[in-house]
Amino acid sequence: MKIGSMRHRITIQRYTATYDDAGGSSIAWSNVSDIYAKIQPSKVQESLFSEQMREVTSHLITIRYRADLSHKDRLFHSVTRNGTTFTRTFAIKGIKDVENQHRFIQIAAEEGVPT
Repeated sequence: MKIGSMRHRITIQRYTATYDDAGGSSIAWSNVSDIYAKIQPSKVQESLFSEQMREVTSHLITIRYRADLSHKDRLFHSVTRNGTTFTRTFAIKGIKDVENQHRFIQIAAEEGVPT
């Protein structure tokens, strides 16, 4: 893996639940770290969700090794082109340590899925 192919700056976000005095809770995603990644689309499929068709794109995302990454986290990518900002959110479906060398992680992720 060439480091130069990791050209997308992404943010690892972690699920956080906060509870109030009345017993209610609110859900928030807190930023953990900004890192560089290689994002490769792998497949696209349509599915029915709440009686509406939605497109789900699967990706293979490669980053440097991190011991603290979990399938409960998500990845956030924001890019600005021609003055317009585009955002993408990836739900982590699987994490693999490439060749068990603790150098790189390959993440199976889906875009277009509620997280």
